Amino acid sequence: MTAAKAKLASSGIKYDTIPDKAVLKIELFRDSIISDETAIAFEHTACLAYNSLIDAPYFAGTGQLSFASISSDGRDLAINTLPYKQGMAIRFDVHAKTDGLYKVMVSSESAVPSDIHIWLKDKYLKDSVDISKKNYSFKISQVDTNSFGKNRLELILKE
Repeated sequence: MTAAKAKLASSGIKYDTIPDKAVLKIELFRDSIISDETAIAFEHTACLAYNSLIDAPYFAGTGQLSFASISSDGRDLAINTLPYKQGMAIRFDVHAKTDGLYKVMVSSESAVPSDIHIWLKDKYLKDSVDISKKNYSFKISQVDTNSFGKNRLELILKE
């Protein structure tokens, strides 16, 4: 048990969750100019479906990339507020206008306990990597519709 969890446990607060107000920012990028980012916020009272009071819808612009998390009811979100559950999966919608090599990384973490592993699962290549430790690289090809979209990548959070 980490020191933070021990402190929470001694205060009577449940320590089996990521704390409220914790935030993960995940970035999809090709280089230092071409990138997009989505945020996952944690709140134990949130629901998995889109909630206009605490989530932010994603609006695809005219940029080279679009990268959003997906709510349980299928909405693309720029900010997705969720309750943490051990082993939870958060799907992403990923699109690029040009073929090439792209990378995903954790660009920012706030109040996420160090014993939470942040795995990116590539369902197309049947691969996964702990992106809190290293970036994940993959290719997008416009002629291969399995290489992008709502069914390629998901985030798995577990202790």
